[in-house]
This record gives sequence, C-alpha cells and structure tokens, in this order.
Amino acid sequence: MEINRFASRETQIKTNNPANLERLSFQSLLRLLIRGITLVLIADFLMATLSTTYFRAMMGIIPTNYGWDVLFRMASTIVLPLILTVESLRKGVPSGKQSILILDFVLTAIWFCFFWGSVLYAFVNSSII
Repeated sequence: MEINRFASRETQIKTNNPANLERLSFQSLLRLLIRGITLVLIADFLMATLSTTYFRAMMGIIPTNYGWDVLFRMASTIVLPLILTVESLRKGVPSGKQSILILDFVLTAIWFCFFWGSVLYAFVNSSII
C-alpha cells in the first residue's frame, strides 16, 4: 500500500482505517435503500394515478381494509427526509458525494409533494369537509 507523502498524518489515518470504510459503505447502503424506496413509491404513485388497470390490480393484491399501505406512505414522506438529514448532519458529506445527496433530497421532496399534494387535492375536491 502506497502512502501519499503530501497528505497529512490525520488524512492518512482516516483513509487507512477499516472502520471508516464500513461507515462509508453503511452510508452508501442506507442512501441506496432510501433512493430505491423513494423511486418505487413515486413509480407506484404515477402508475396508480395514470392507469386504472394498474390501480384495480393493486387493489386486488394489497388489501387496504387496514390502511397499512397508506400509513407506510404517510410515514415515508416524513421519515425518509429525516433519515437523510440526520445522516448528513451526523456523519458529514464526503466531498464527492454532494450531488448524490442532492439527488436523494430531490427525490424525497418529489415524493413528499406528490403524496401530500394528492391528499390536499382529495380534500379540496371532495365533499369530505
């Protein structure tokens, strides 16, 4: 293993420490999981909105009498951005990962706007209130 002679001693210790590699891989895995969940939720929302066939098929597959799917979607609009915020504040953002973090925040913001926008639209355009 070659050591960069221009790097400071602290930088060399940080980059050679296996615990830092595990932390980075955990952060990467967590962000990949958040990105995947968000993309699946956005795709499901768009397909259910645009296709009545998909909506009917999903209604037959997932029983909504308990409302767990709605509770999961509602919680995900709050929990996913919260996890991203806490992880980025607690661990810091590596210099090359800002664009990926911005992408994750944009995806979770799109999901938040889609979900709560549809809830607001349902309340405004119905006789529930």
